[in-house]
Amino acid sequence: ETMRALIQKIDRACVWAGSDVVCSIGEGIFVLLESIKDDSKDDYQFISKKILSLKLFENEARKHWTKSVSENNFQVLLIPQYSLEEEKFKEESDSFDIVAQLTRSHYRSQDVHCNPKFLAHHLIDHSVYFFRFQFFKKTFPR
Repeated sequence: ETMRALIQKIDRACVWAGSDVVCSIGEGIFVLLESIKDDSKDDYQFISKKILSLKLFENEARKHWTKSVSENNFQVLLIPQYSLEEEKFKEESDSFDIVAQLTRSHYRSQDVHCNPKFLAHHLIDHSVYFFRFQFFKKTFPR
């Protein structure tokens, strides 16, 4: 087993914690990232580069699956999929921080959005806390 990422192509996305907007982005991708204890620096590098290089978007000729988020200068919203088990939480949040930093270093840092410390604070300090994600998905013309 290794790190996993669920990636959704979007027109825009918002993340709320209660009534507070934590983050919002324009066109790009939403990434829900899960890590495990045995992930290595090579795993972090691989997933970071993969997130930015996946061919999810169409080109100027409207051919699908030909351009990446970085080729289009779109935005990335990274969200950690943390375990709520306290022992695992620290390891997972550390590895998420590393992937977030690497992704920012491989791309324009202002277009990689994440706020793991805010999310971690709410997950640890509140026994139950709900995050609401709103996606505006890309649709393909038929």
